[in-house]
Amino acid sequence: MTTLTVENLQLFLIFVVPGFIALKVYALRIPGERLDVSSAMLDAITYSMANLGLMSWLVILLRRESFAANHPVLFLLGTFVILVITPALLALGVCSFRTSEFAKRWLVHPAPSGWDFFFSQRRPCFILFHLRNGKLLGGFYGMRSFASSFPNEPDVFVEEVWRVDEYGRFTERVPDTAGCFVRYAECERIELFRAEEEK
Repeated sequence: MTTLTVENLQLFLIFVVPGFIALKVYALRIPGERLDVSSAMLDAITYSMANLGLMSWLVILLRRESFAANHPVLFLLGTFVILVITPALLALGVCSFRTSEFAKRWLVHPAPSGWDFFFSQRRPCFILFHLRNGKLLGGFYGMRSFASSFPNEPDVFVEEVWRVDEYGRFTERVPDTAGCFVRYAECERIELFRAEEEK
């Protein structure tokens, strides 16, 4: 069994913690499959190494003789930046690159499904649900609406329910509507329509 020492703790903080923070931030922006421990550890170490490379100048500064003793507040602040802030920004940068127009031309998009790709954009829209029982249900998806993300089962909460005619045209908002939950499993298909500017 490995003995916990100051050196081991420092190695853990430098080579593991930043990577796990980066992975968590990345997962908040782009959903994906849950990694097993070995895969997560490898990814965490990779992120941590990149983080260490970017912040090596600050690590060298903080490790200067007597720096921690003479400047304790700056030492703690710098450590927090290295272990938390920079890994989070690194993950956000990777997310932005992976979803950029340039990356779309050359790389596989990181969104695991069309459902996640669309709803991650938070675009207001009208949704026409073609239910398996043959009925039509209309709803408005706005800033107070919500859609699940992978790996959870697809479902959506629309903040407004709308009446639709037999042709699927939206006619009027249901009075006093407080929204509606719809599971994708209950639908044959889902149609999306651009919302008006005032929405």
